[in-house]
Amino acid sequence: MPSLPPGPKAPRILQTIQWVRKPIPFMQECMQRYGDCFTVHWLGGPPIVFFSDPEAIKQIFASNPEQPPGGQGQLYFETHPRRELSAPARRSTPQARA
Repeated sequence: MPSLPPGPKAPRILQTIQWVRKPIPFMQECMQRYGDCFTVHWLGGPPIVFFSDPEAIKQIFASNPEQPPGGQGQLYFETHPRRELSAPARRSTPQARA
């Protein structure tokens, strides 16, 4: 499994608190410290890799989810199926009672 990009070393609980209390400053600090690609570790979930470079984001969304570029991001594409951005969210509507 490929290694993840660098990110904050603080315990998960502290990263989660920082994100909940001040998400924008937390993300800006991570970008300044670690660059356009970094990993955060929050409570209750797997590590999350963030990208802020527009070209990297374009490549991620243009790639085939069955074959991520260079094998990178394989875990993301396998465990979190990509939703088509052009498809509207479907909502179930309650049927009227007769």
